[in-house]
Amino acid sequence: MGGKVIELPEIRMIAEGEMKHLVSQVCRKLKKGEDTLRIADELDEDFNKINIICTTASKYAPEYNAEEVFKAVLERTEALNLK
Repeated sequence: MGGKVIELPEIRMIAEGEMKHLVSQVCRKLKKGEDTLRIADELDEDFNKINIICTTASKYAPEYNAEEVFKAVLERTEALNLK
């Protein structure tokens, strides 16, 4: 698995493809009305990581376009990694 690596304090070094899949899963659950805590529990993921995705995704409600959410999460991580 290659590709870009995403890193935030809450999202430690995760491959871009894995993040895209996770964002897609989170968006599907948000469309069903699930909350952040439940999503983190069901996906067995760190709450802070899911919270970042959910917070970003909230700007794309109610459609929760996974591709747009993923791009926004990526932009957020790139902005925070600038020195």
